[in-house]
Amino acid sequence: MHKKLFLVFPGQGSQHSCMLSKNDLLSYAESSSNKIALDCLSDLISEDALSFIESDDDRINQTSITQPILLFVSYLHYQKLLEVHPNIEIDCMSGHSLGEYTALVCASAIDICDALKLVRSRGELMEKAENGSMSAILGMDTQDVINICNNITNQSDGVVNAANLNSPLQTVISGNTAEIELAEESCKDQGAKRAIRLNVSVASHSELMRESANLFSSILEEVDISSPQIKIYQNANAIANTDQNIIKDNLVKQLYMPVKWLSIMQHVTNDHYLIEVGPSKVLAGLCKANGVKEFSYTSISNYSELF
Repeated sequence: MHKKLFLVFPGQGSQHSCMLSKNDLLSYAESSSNKIALDCLSDLISEDALSFIESDDDRINQTSITQPILLFVSYLHYQKLLEVHPNIEIDCMSGHSLGEYTALVCASAIDICDALKLVRSRGELMEKAENGSMSAILGMDTQDVINICNNITNQSDGVVNAANLNSPLQTVISGNTAEIELAEESCKDQGAKRAIRLNVSVASHSELMRESANLFSSILEEVDISSPQIKIYQNANAIANTDQNIIKDNLVKQLYMPVKWLSIMQHVTNDHYLIEVGPSKVLAGLCKANGVKEFSYTSISNYSELF
């Protein structure tokens, strides 16, 4: 394996029951080195975390519970990756929405318990925001989707905006439900192949999150974040930042601004091998659409087969 690794960490939507046993991660979760983090997670969700993750409890899809659990599980995937492949060269990282926090933990920029508490608060604030909807627009150029959303927002009382710029022909939109419906119809009328409504009531990465972002900013100010030891491309601007204040500012902006995944993937060069580190292969599924040719994911059962 001579290529440099570009690691990416998934966001909400990648969670599922039995995330630990399915990927042979129980021993990592129960290790003495993770006891403090595991106890912190259990306290945050008021449940025995291991039993909860391995159950079929539907609350695993509740935003304020999903976020700390998914961060912890993805962090365990990272630990296993390093154990199985101790000599790998990690060039850079990124994370999709919530996954950005996992990247910061893995790059030693933030303590795991601080990150768990942060994303728990982040999820709670998102749940308290004004309800809305999200929809995936497929088969339409990103800028055309953005233009449609802007036109609808300018002509209505509500808002709709591009939330996840996932690939050249996949954009997730977010905002008030009425405006989402208008945008879906307009996109289909103008050539989009499909508009798929997501099963959420939280309008992530939209203007409806502005107040939550302001409240989150105060919480974030109390947390120490240092310069990442590995280059991390942030969602808000697709730039690798090292200054603590800029990193924090982008984490706040991330709540109401779009995830610029398309731009982040443009940093994946021919010298990179991309690995999705977490319990799913959602981001790996976007690789071909973004021109990334060499990639894998840790949700396979045998880590020795990653490369």
